[in-house]
Order: sequence, then structure tokens, then C-alpha cells
Amino acid sequence: MGAMRSPGVILVNTDHAFAAILRTVLAALPRVAFLVEVRTGVEPAREAACLSPTAILVATNLPGRLLTPLVRDLRAASDRSKLVVIADRAPLDSVTLRALLDAGVTGCLAWEDAPPDVLPHYLSGWQTGECGWRL
Repeated sequence: MGAMRSPGVILVNTDHAFAAILRTVLAALPRVAFLVEVRTGVEPAREAACLSPTAILVATNLPGRLLTPLVRDLRAASDRSKLVVIADRAPLDSVTLRALLDAGVTGCLAWEDAPPDVLPHYLSGWQTGECGWRL
């Protein structure tokens, strides 16, 4: 039997420019909490396995770790979590997008398309248990 699912978010790569804004927006949403912020490419899968969060947000530019293998590891560690990749800009190239889909990504958000006043609408799906992003 898997770990009990936590009503929260794991944010991978808090060194990215979007992290501070994302934390602020998430803090304002009821029933959504940060469980952990991970800065290295080694810890995310372990944290995901332990916490089984509602969602895992992953920046595309995580230092020291290739994105597709990281997504695959996160999916294996927490198969029920929404796994959302946040890119600096859209669109991701088709080869990368296909590899991410095959690895288990459930959503993608282009940071340039999500200004702070619109971001709560993307995230509000967690209040009902459904991620606001779709591919």
C-alpha cells in the first residue's frame, strides 16, 4: 500500500526566479501547503516517496540533473501526484515534450504565460483535488 497522500506541493528548484512568486501565491490558497522545497537533483524522489503530495512542481532548468530522468524518478516515487513542469517560456520543443509525457508529466506551465495575477487560477484546481494544468 502506498504512502498517504498529502494535500500539498513539492517545489523542485527553488533557486529559479519564479519560486518566490509561486510560494506567495500558493500561501494565499486555502488547503494548499508547501510540504518541502528541494534545491538539488538527488532529493526530490525521496521526498516525493515519503510525502506523496498532491502535486510536484519541477523547473525545467534544475542544475545537476536532466529533466526527463528526474520526472521519471518522481513519477515512480509518487505515482498519484500531479507532476507539473514549469518552463521559462513556451513552447517546449516537441521531442522534449514527448519525452516528458512518456516519463509521466501531467501538466506544463510556461512561466512567461503565467503572470502573478493569473497564477492563482492555474493553481486553484488543487482546492478541488484536480490540477489546474492540462497538456
